[in-house]
This record gives sequence, C-alpha cells and structure tokens, in this order.
Amino acid sequence: MRLEKKSIIAVMLLAVLMLSGCAQKTAEEVVFERSQVQLNLLMEGDFAAAYDYTTPGYREVATLGDFISRRMGVSNWTAAVVDSVTCEPEVCHVITSVTYERKAYNLVNTKALNEKWLKIGGKWYLYNKNK
Repeated sequence: MRLEKKSIIAVMLLAVLMLSGCAQKTAEEVVFERSQVQLNLLMEGDFAAAYDYTTPGYREVATLGDFISRRMGVSNWTAAVVDSVTCEPEVCHVITSVTYERKAYNLVNTKALNEKWLKIGGKWYLYNKNK
C-alpha cells in the first residue's frame, strides 16, 4: 500500500509538471499580447506606461517627451489592433492596423504599421529608432 501511495504522488507530480509546460506561451503569443497592450495604452493616452514597453537602450537616449512627440497623431486613432506576429529567436515582426480619423478633412483611413520587438534579458520590448 505504501508503494501505491508513492506511485500516486509521482503520477500527480508528473501531471502537474506536464500541465505547467503546456501553459508556457510562445514568443508570438507573448509579443502579440504586449504589442496590443502597448497600443491600448497609447490610445488611452497613457504615454508613460507605453514608454515602458520600449527597449532599455531607447529609454537611455530618448526621454518620455521624445517618445510622446513621435506619437502626436495617436489622438486621431479610433482603433488599433495587432494583425500578425512572426518571430525568430530574439526578434519578432508585428503588423498592426491603425484606423484614424481626420475630422477637418472628413477622412477615415486604416493603415498598417510594421513594428519590431526585441527580446532583451528574457523580456520583449518594442524597438524604436533613437530620436
């Protein structure tokens, strides 16, 4: 009976380990989520939080003010969604669709944005050209 109890515990432990391995997300899933969150933050006007998604190297040379000034058109956005993510081991390419409205011109348009995300220290960050 004692051997059966150990066997049951071993099987349960193995099942937990297998399930935890299944729960691990792919790079594409992680970057898809991070990219969509960053887009949502931009649309909400939370530029400081969106800035935190940029690479540490970018944040060393570009201030939050620099980041904001490069995103002046965000106030015209009406929708922003991640369309696709393709990854290599340390780089992901993200295509997003951004719909914007220019009321002065009675214009609504959707354009694709191509982004690059880099894996640094085990975490994914949006790459921005310095200044």
